[in-house]
Amino acid sequence: MTSKNKLKLFDMVKDSIKYVFKDWKAVIILGIIINLLNVLTSIDFSNNLIIFSIIILFTLILTLFEMGYSFKIIEESLDGSIRPPIFNNFKDMLVHGIKDIMAYIFYGLIIVILIVIFLIIASLYPESLPLIILIAMISTSFIFLLLNVSLVNLALNHGKIKAIFNIKDLSRLLIKIGLINIIVLNIVYMIVEFFLYSSFVLLELLSNSYIISLLYDLIVSPFLIIFSKRLLSIAAR
Repeated sequence: MTSKNKLKLFDMVKDSIKYVFKDWKAVIILGIIINLLNVLTSIDFSNNLIIFSIIILFTLILTLFEMGYSFKIIEESLDGSIRPPIFNNFKDMLVHGIKDIMAYIFYGLIIVILIVIFLIIASLYPESLPLIILIAMISTSFIFLLLNVSLVNLALNHGKIKAIFNIKDLSRLLIKIGLINIIVLNIVYMIVEFFLYSSFVLLELLSNSYIISLLYDLIVSPFLIIFSKRLLSIAAR
């Protein structure tokens, strides 16, 4: 990477951090949604079909809200917004959440199919296991990158479902952003996530308090969601 690219990367990371801090209300609301999801998924009412169905329904709705909000972050950032979106127009958020889930399911299925294929190949040629693992990691990582680019393309096309699968558009976006840049941005995100997560785990161990875990879900998890979506979208501008 040249010094110019390093500066650009630094500016993108700085912009994404400042972007999150411009609206703490959005962080807290998203954090409440994440905490509610954690509570709902930890409750076991499988022996009561009615309550279990209600929990599944609420979990699905909250997940759609979270994903719909992520879509709005990308869409508004691509349009030049400098603040996180306001939580409004819940119908649109639900619809966009469904479209985001479609992207995750589609590319998730491709990854699952690839893993099954590589497992079959590994069982037939066990002597080539290291090479098969390497190719599998590269292939699944590339599909994951395509998933990220498809979410950007979905936002660029204002939620048109075909944008998820438009290989021509996805190829152009990959070239525009740069494959290396996307990889570097993902590494930066993982470093930030690891630093924050390990810091809170250490705090929880030292304090022996459930409040630290609650604060992580309330503040850090939404911070990471907003930060990552902002980082991805400004890289595509």
